[in-house]
Amino acid sequence: MKKNYLANYKIDIFRLDNKQYVHEFEGDNQFFAEFEQDEIGKGNFKAKVTLDKSETMIQLLYEIEAVVELTCDRSLEQFDYPISITKK
Repeated sequence: MKKNYLANYKIDIFRLDNKQYVHEFEGDNQFFAEFEQDEIGKGNFKAKVTLDKSETMIQLLYEIEAVVELTCDRSLEQFDYPISITKK
């Protein structure tokens, strides 16, 4: 039986104790191929997810650095687009 590739990115929050956790993930072309979309076909990323779980709340801080291949809407040429995101 083939393992679901996206299971590598799962965080089972229900089994975690109330404290802070840091998870680091990396992905490549295979990650983007798992989604039914045409915008991004190739790319790679590193993500750090800081999860702070308490009795009443779960807070997440996402830090993502990526380079994805996009298609220019004018020339239709492929180009690499860097992305840097930090969101809470």
